[in-house]
Amino acid sequence: MEQQLIWPDPVPCLPENPVQGIRRCVAREKNIECPWLHVAYCGIRAEDMGDALDALGLGELSWIIEDDLGPDDVAEAARALREALGGVGGRHGDAMGAVRWLAVLLARVHEYRAGLSGRFAERLDTRDRY
Repeated sequence: MEQQLIWPDPVPCLPENPVQGIRRCVAREKNIECPWLHVAYCGIRAEDMGDALDALGLGELSWIIEDDLGPDDVAEAARALREALGGVGGRHGDAMGAVRWLAVLLARVHEYRAGLSGRFAERLDTRDRY
């Protein structure tokens, strides 16, 4: 099954042509930090992230990855996730790492004043590359 993919909207690397920005992502291609958002890659695999949220008992925050978010919604999502992570104890391995990464990404996307959207995925062949 192909996963839904979500990116900042607009993507910071090429806001005037987001599909080309995603296709030519230097962070993904060269395995380096994104020069705009300072994360390894800004694409979110919604199903995997939903599984990570569920593993931490944070399934109620799945709205973050289920709907398109405007810039104000991203700010609320970053705040809600940060607060929820403060209450998660114990060792959760990969799930905790994934959700912490999402919290950082949301904060950076908010600083950039962007939203999150899956609208670019339909114009990309996302089966293996993203």
